[in-house]
Amino acid sequence: MDDLVRFEDAALGYDAAAPVLQHVDLSLVEGEFLGLVGPNGSGKTTLVKTLLGALEPLSGRVSWKEPRPAIGYVAQERPPMSSGPSPWRTWS
Repeated sequence: MDDLVRFEDAALGYDAAAPVLQHVDLSLVEGEFLGLVGPNGSGKTTLVKTLLGALEPLSGRVSWKEPRPAIGYVAQERPPMSSGPSPWRTWS
């Protein structure tokens, strides 16, 4: 089965002098689900941001199947809502 995404010896983070994660080797194939569990500051969000393409790896390689697949992501916290009308409907 072909990989949708593959991390190869990737260092992830925001500063090359202090990577959050190092030597990441991970592949995801179509139909797989990935759950990340760990303490605060362990690199879960950094990994997800890299998976979503919001961060580039500091070193190593992240490769994608072409065309790049859509990835669903459910955040732990929702962003603040605008002051406009509520997107939620109240049922009576």
